[in-house]
Amino acid sequence: MEDKITLKISKRDVTWLLGLYIISALYLLYFSPFCGRAVPHRSLQPVPFKTIREQMTIPHGADAFLGNMAGNVIVLLPVGFFLALLGWKARLLRAILFFFVLAFLVELFQYLFWVGCMDVDDIWMNGAGGLLGFLLGRRILD
Repeated sequence: MEDKITLKISKRDVTWLLGLYIISALYLLYFSPFCGRAVPHRSLQPVPFKTIREQMTIPHGADAFLGNMAGNVIVLLPVGFFLALLGWKARLLRAILFFFVLAFLVELFQYLFWVGCMDVDDIWMNGAGGLLGFLLGRRILD
């Protein structure tokens, strides 16, 4: 016999968690001095996989790549997860489109508000993270 752990959480609680996460993420992405946001700067990197290739060719670049990838995937993962828990029933194509548009907007606002680099590699990693969170949330609910 398999032991199951059941966790009951209300949609209101999930909505609060999502809201708190979004506020925290906005702070880290656009305002936090700990994330290099104290000094205004911006750049645009539109070449796919350029940042990843550069990180992989410098000494200790694999560490930079893994840190960059993990941070970019993780940033939207909770959003996808919470949306799934809230019962968002998007089909796969719609979810892909939603998370990649959201990721594009995150990067665009970084560029427009002079708080970072708008990097096409970050867009696909952010989008993949949101989609992964959504799929994990749906898997848990099934």
